[in-house]
Amino acid sequence: MTRKLRDIGDANGYTATSLLLVEWEATSGRAPVVQARPDLVPEDVAPPQFFRVMIEHVLATIPVTYHVHARERREQRIIPVEQDDSVGPN
Repeated sequence: MTRKLRDIGDANGYTATSLLLVEWEATSGRAPVVQARPDLVPEDVAPPQFFRVMIEHVLATIPVTYHVHARERREQRIIPVEQDDSVGPN
């Protein structure tokens, strides 16, 4: 189901999807102990691919003047444009 929710080219799905499994132990009188279990999730739906896809999508679809520092770090080069800190037209 997580895979089916993705946009498969018809623009009717999500840009990216992910699954995170957790285990917890109920303890009497204390908060439950919760542990993430990324080792149980297939790589193509694991959180790292979700963040990679989302970052790639955002950087590909917005003007280069937005998120200049993130682009420079990702591309490992200086991008000679000024950062646009506006939130867009009013």
